[in-house]
Amino acid sequence: MVKDCRRDYTVKSASLAQFLQLELNSTLFLVFSRIHFPFEEPVDFNTLKPQLVQTAQILKCLRLINIETSPTKNTEKELSPNEEPMELVLGEFDKRFNYHFYGDKKTNLPSKPEWFFSQLSCWAENNLEYFEVYLQPFVDEMQNNIKNNNNIYYSKQSTTTAKQIFLERLMKLASEKSVRFI
Repeated sequence: MVKDCRRDYTVKSASLAQFLQLELNSTLFLVFSRIHFPFEEPVDFNTLKPQLVQTAQILKCLRLINIETSPTKNTEKELSPNEEPMELVLGEFDKRFNYHFYGDKKTNLPSKPEWFFSQLSCWAENNLEYFEVYLQPFVDEMQNNIKNNNNIYYSKQSTTTAKQIFLERLMKLASEKSVRFI
């Protein structure tokens, strides 16, 4: 009897967590779509403050769900990079970059590497405030909750900032694309 109740609870909890993750992901991407994120041009962050705060809250909720449903929940409070909600934000830059600078697009010309460097520079300039103001508290909180030092985002050995995480991703995109030109 107790075993059946425990199993039912586990199944229903997992189902609820999965439902919440899907709804939160959907809401996050809907907000991103409405505010046209990633920002291609300067925006008034004060005007977008409610939506930007909402995205940070969604990321926090997603991380809590991921921690609670992680198979290693009882031994450590660290998630693999793919489980980190910050990947949802950074993935938006990956998608946009891949769309413009890989494949048959006119923007994918080996003779014009300045195009993708210019795009990355534009993203850095226009999105940095989002990472510094709205995502930094999220990163700080996650760093405070990590027990070991293996996480690429939130290492206790050094304080990683949201700005560093963002700029490192942009540098990775530039590096990977540059290697293809060689």
